[in-house]
Amino acid sequence: MATVALITCRELPEPDPDQAILLSALHHAGIHAELLAWDDPQAHPEAFDLCILRSCWNYYEHPSAFLAWIETTASCSRLLNSVSVVRWNLYQRYLHRL
Repeated sequence: MATVALITCRELPEPDPDQAILLSALHHAGIHAELLAWDDPQAHPEAFDLCILRSCWNYYEHPSAFLAWIETTASCSRLLNSVSVVRWNLYQRYLHRL
């Protein structure tokens, strides 16, 4: 069974209304999925086949720590989005190009 971490943060500003639906759909597809907070020092992304960025709402408060976590995670698991995309998007300067 594939294992997927839905990357979030320890304290969400509001609940994710579709969280239960997503977890249920993944379970029915034969995928073990669970939430993993990027800012939890006890988090172990290496335990998952795939880590998907989902609700990392507080990344902007600690961008260097977030980027370090992303790079570490990408080195021990498959990460969606890629490090280069996350780095490009981190400060949202890309909006000027658009």
